[in-house]
Amino acid sequence: MASLYKQVPLSRSDGARLLILKAGTAQDKPICHLYSIDDELTAHHYVALSYVWGLRENLMPICCNQHTVLVTPNLYDALLHLRNPSQDRVLWVDALCINQEDDIEKSHQVRNMGKIYRYAQHVSIWLGKGSPGSSQAVAFIRYLWELIPNRPDFRTFQDNPDRRLRLLFQQEYHDQWVSLGEFLQREWFSRVWILQEVALCREATMLCGSEQLSLQQLVEVVLWVAYDNSSPYFSPQANRSRTTKLGGFMFAARHNLLEMHLKDGPPKPFRTLYHVLRHSGTSQATDPRDKIYALLGMANDIGPNMELLGPDYSLSLAGVYLSVAEFFLKKQKNLDYWKMMPDTPEYKSSLPSWVVDWEWHSKNPTPRPLTGAHYRAGGSLEPAVTLDVDKRTCFVTGTIVGIITTLGQDVRAELAAVRKLKFDRAKDLVIEENYIKASWFQEMEDMAAAYFPGPEGKEVLWRTMVADTDHRDPDDGKADAETMRPSYGATSKIMHAYRQRLPRPDDVPAGAEARFYNTLAVKAGDRRFALIACSDGGGTVGLVGRRSEVGDVVCLFQGFDVPVTVRPAGNSSGSVYTFVNESYVHGYMAHDQLENSVRITII
Repeated sequence: MASLYKQVPLSRSDGARLLILKAGTAQDKPICHLYSIDDELTAHHYVALSYVWGLRENLMPICCNQHTVLVTPNLYDALLHLRNPSQDRVLWVDALCINQEDDIEKSHQVRNMGKIYRYAQHVSIWLGKGSPGSSQAVAFIRYLWELIPNRPDFRTFQDNPDRRLRLLFQQEYHDQWVSLGEFLQREWFSRVWILQEVALCREATMLCGSEQLSLQQLVEVVLWVAYDNSSPYFSPQANRSRTTKLGGFMFAARHNLLEMHLKDGPPKPFRTLYHVLRHSGTSQATDPRDKIYALLGMANDIGPNMELLGPDYSLSLAGVYLSVAEFFLKKQKNLDYWKMMPDTPEYKSSLPSWVVDWEWHSKNPTPRPLTGAHYRAGGSLEPAVTLDVDKRTCFVTGTIVGIITTLGQDVRAELAAVRKLKFDRAKDLVIEENYIKASWFQEMEDMAAAYFPGPEGKEVLWRTMVADTDHRDPDDGKADAETMRPSYGATSKIMHAYRQRLPRPDDVPAGAEARFYNTLAVKAGDRRFALIACSDGGGTVGLVGRRSEVGDVVCLFQGFDVPVTVRPAGNSSGSVYTFVNESYVHGYMAHDQLENSVRITII
């Protein structure tokens, strides 16, 4: 390969190569011609290929500039299907247009990939060889797309589910839904690179064998279906069956890719790096450094810091992740970065505790961050953070709230355990799940009574349970007591019945508990209720992450809108800690300015 790129050098670091795919039949070995361009990409007409490299085994030969080049079987198949029988085509294909063996060139070219996909006349998405199931899925997508009303204003479905869609949830359409679910399981949908490739393109066509489908059609169908929660293919119970996991795939596609593609105006970077990273979810990359590099082209707040963030494939994985931490904490003073810290009990990393391990993050999604327009736990001053990257140490100005003395149950782990058990009837599993949820609810009520007894403590309790927010509020504003309190009462009554393994009470109106319980599931379902002994001699309650332990210290960091939990470092003395997670602490969520601030060392 080295001789090929010596023959076709780049005249400048921000230059590019394009690939001519010679005309031919499906039986002929692909013949290509690689050439470099000296002017801007906007002066050229080309199609950019979005695909999965696939396993680098059983490599297939193609002819490129009279050199034999080995490519992965998936790329070989893509070239065969993209080839026109009578006319040459101009393509951009990363495996061929970038010298993958030259880290310096690769670093420069990856930096330009946003422009490459933005200026392409078209993007062809190769999903792989077709199958009877994929043909059925494509046909079903087209059928659903024709039924969508009010296009393109289909976001109104969230408030007004369409009856025609619900009719399609009947058993006679089961095979079509299953084939669509399998279609969305194809590896392409899990790649982190597709976020940039598709979000920035002008238009894209999906190719699956001989089948073709507009990406826009899939986008609209996915969002239409995703907004109707009555589908049996979306319920948590149904998602346990392999044949009915469509909901999970749909929502993953929606958050990772498809909603990003729906935007007005010309393609352009449109979100902050924090936003893009947070919503990249469990997207995968062969090289874990690409979990960061694949998203840089979409962020609109990097500016002169591109040199800090890369791409630079000469850096180690730890070096890349430290650079991201430095960008957020030192350059931007954005402590929201810590809201993306993995928070599963199994989390371990060789990185400093204040650095997010994105490789772990992509395999274990973090809980929805604690956000509220009224949160000012760390006061209104700018964060005071300094880093000593060489010593892997972070210094933060803050104050100590207290120590965690009691932790409630990890309801997520308990539900996961019971779902692995075998039950004679599906109904028995539901009863057991409801019992666990009710026990969790009762435990929170009992714990809160330790510091806030009597009727006046009920409002402290329910506000803590939902972190004093309503997750349906688009601004994450403060929970409205007048609407939340009755919903809490309905939830409490239902949970009391479930605690006795009884059915839902008939006298609770349908949906009466929805507002409170849905917010509870989002805010507390991935956290643990805690009792905190405060430094001033009092006590309070809060929500802390699943990694928290009794003895952890709750702090307020200057300029950070939520409290944090830290852990005293093993052999150190003084205020040296490891970072654990963000928290909600009743009575400590709003300050104008912190008092008794100290310098807190995080290693």
